[in-house]
Amino acid sequence: MPQSMQATCVPGKHARALVSHAYASTLAIVEEKREFINAMADLLLEKEVIGLDDIEGLLGPRPFASTGELRNIDRYRKHNPGGDQDGSKKGGQGSKRKKGARKPVGS
Repeated sequence: MPQSMQATCVPGKHARALVSHAYASTLAIVEEKREFINAMADLLLEKEVIGLDDIEGLLGPRPFASTGELRNIDRYRKHNPGGDQDGSKKGGQGSKRKKGARKPVGS
């Protein structure tokens, strides 16, 4: 094989290896988090629209605190205190949930 063809094959092989590794990593994460994914899918089927409170109800509080620069979640909370993503306030239509219907996954 000419050297120029070998040079063009190397990046292709490297790219395939990167994509293959990324796919395997993604698949492992999905398998690891399947319980959370299924719980969120069930909640979406039940409510059709879920908000930040619903997601935190499933996953629990964020595992790390924001420091320094505001992140999108911090900006959202700053401009929508006590509100769900659908614009409702706590206790409004968007955040009602049957008592005891759902506990955080993994509790």
